[in-house]
Amino acid sequence: MQERRLVLPGEHVLLALSGGPDSTALAHVLLRLRAEWDLTLSAIHVNHGLRGSESNDDETFVRAFCESHAIPLTVRKGPVEKKHSSLQAAARDIRRTLFREEIEARGARVIATAHTMTDRAETVLLNLTRGAGLRGIAGITYRRNRFVRPLLDVDREAVLHYLETHDLAFREDSSNENTDYHRNKLRLSIVPEIERALGRSITAPLARSAGIAAEAHDFIAHVASQWLTDSIRRDEKRQTDVIDTGPLRRLPPAVGKEAVAQAARRWAESPYSPSREIVESLWVAMESGESKRFRWNDCDFVVEGGVFAICPRADAPPPASRELAVPGRLALDSGAIVETSRPETRPEHLTGRPHSLDEAWMDADLVKEPLHVRVWREGDRFHPLGAPGNRKLQDLFVDRKIPRTVRGRVPLVEDAEGIVWVAGVEIADRVRVTERTRAIIEVAIHWGGCYDSDPTYSEAS
Repeated sequence: MQERRLVLPGEHVLLALSGGPDSTALAHVLLRLRAEWDLTLSAIHVNHGLRGSESNDDETFVRAFCESHAIPLTVRKGPVEKKHSSLQAAARDIRRTLFREEIEARGARVIATAHTMTDRAETVLLNLTRGAGLRGIAGITYRRNRFVRPLLDVDREAVLHYLETHDLAFREDSSNENTDYHRNKLRLSIVPEIERALGRSITAPLARSAGIAAEAHDFIAHVASQWLTDSIRRDEKRQTDVIDTGPLRRLPPAVGKEAVAQAARRWAESPYSPSREIVESLWVAMESGESKRFRWNDCDFVVEGGVFAICPRADAPPPASRELAVPGRLALDSGAIVETSRPETRPEHLTGRPHSLDEAWMDADLVKEPLHVRVWREGDRFHPLGAPGNRKLQDLFVDRKIPRTVRGRVPLVEDAEGIVWVAGVEIADRVRVTERTRAIIEVAIHWGGCYDSDPTYSEAS
């Protein structure tokens, strides 16, 4: 857990607690570390009411557990319409929304969910049956922005053994026996049959494959991103940015197609990629030399004359400046989400930089609220962290190799005195955290990856 920097000493951890075996075991582990690591623990339980009195009994169990261990608890109701095409998917989406609200309300640094190695292996198998690529085969990951999964190296049998060893009670979810759900059918019937046929467990090997796929996807994405940054150029005739299809086609297809998807995401400032069908059609057009045009997410994608052009619609105005509350959450028109919080974590624990460029820490006393979010304007100036003074934001974009197609869409957070954070790039030097800092404001941007297809906590209520 500490080696992967999922949970660090001094942090406030919000626990997604269903009362099932996995989340109960995780809660007990964190309780054992609470004093030693100076952790602040709180919990959230979501009662969907899908199993009537059984759901209410789960809630009663969780309330008693948290009261006996002095864990502040929030219980939220999350009713799901029975007519929804997938009750599990609908319940998962509701939990995600409630979790995001609670992590801000509590001022927690991370939210810990109790996914295990077994969950990861099952997800890999399910995604394979859907024709998933590397990202889908990677399944559930250790960290996705502020969601962490500390038990991902532990299988379900080890969890049950831990509960038995420590004489811990937990709740059983009867819906886990319902084979109408694909995951349950996989766990109860298909995986045992495969293991009987092979004479060995497949959980650890599948989890290893997921890890290998994650590393491979990250590598391909990194190579594609670097290539893309160096290869986008301005076409003055078209008055837009383009990519020459010749060099693009000479890339390995996996890298080239990832570059096409990334280009679309960057230009459209979308958390999602265009569909596989669109990417494949564009790739085929590049190989054949035919002209092709697609409209997606308010952008035109064109393959013609030896270039792949990504053109914003002329009638799409730049987004207006919008106020950002602290704590608060602001959904941008692009689909990105900017969040702020006032963590209880003591500033002395916040040395160096955050885990990701998509997060920033600022001295709360130096920020002149209110905050607003807007995009780049001609003439904007900014004093980057550690720099000797102000400079043109355009020059910073050039130095950090931010493509022209992206610059006008990068969210900027500003206070009454100017820009304090260029999302995903840098904070302003004047709001940096120092040894004199008494309180902080944390700001983060979620381009969408944290809320994609992997579940948040898997035990239903």
